[in-house]
Amino acid sequence: MSSGERPGILKQAAAYLPAVLLAAAIFLFHLGSPPLTSPNEGLYAEVAREMNETGEFVIPRANGVVYLEKPPLLYWLTAVSMRLSGENAFAARLPSALAAIVTVVIVVAAGRRLFGSRAGMLSGVVLATSLGFALVARQVLFDSLLTFWTTVALLGFWFGTETADDTRLSPKRWLLAGYVALGLAVLTSVAASHTSDLRAAGDAPLEALVGGYHVAFLIGAVFAFAAAAIGASVLRADVQGQAGHEPVGELATDSE
Repeated sequence: MSSGERPGILKQAAAYLPAVLLAAAIFLFHLGSPPLTSPNEGLYAEVAREMNETGEFVIPRANGVVYLEKPPLLYWLTAVSMRLSGENAFAARLPSALAAIVTVVIVVAAGRRLFGSRAGMLSGVVLATSLGFALVARQVLFDSLLTFWTTVALLGFWFGTETADDTRLSPKRWLLAGYVALGLAVLTSVAASHTSDLRAAGDAPLEALVGGYHVAFLIGAVFAFAAAAIGASVLRADVQGQAGHEPVGELATDSE
């Protein structure tokens, strides 16, 4: 990196500071002070704690009982946070807070690209100070992480369907980022399954439910990869077709 490039990079980094510092202050200040009082926070944190305790990271459990209502990505991140920072409220909530901060950064970057630096900074500030967004960022919930992946996916498909420009990422890479984000979003949160109803009704033994959990994720992964491959091919062909298309008026002008 040349010395002439450094001022430009520092200037761009400084454009993110107001929104990022504000988001960090809102989402991280006294993050561990309130205890895990809500039922959902306690439940999700316990699942992550038991993953560390038992070493079982595939089948989630709460109080020793198989809990298959949600995919495991948030549990995995929370378990890692607990290993690094201990079994406390701060560690349990940290993945949600960090996901919210990175979402603010992405919104600032998207605003700068689409509408200019001032709009990007204001977009990040507005998002960071939104009450609902701030509340879920400070709790052990799936919403913050899911919002992050959804934002990446939407922007990936938006920028991926634009014609190539002087930005660092090509349309193909934007599309790839969008599909990867969609896959991670599925690992974060999907519609609640009916396994708890089956378990309560006694329609299937626990072993069958666990086997169904694995089969469901395997089938979902196959369809997700197939959809990603087909979608990427179609969108890329469409982008190439638009880039190579010349308006009739220009052709007529050239012929004259």
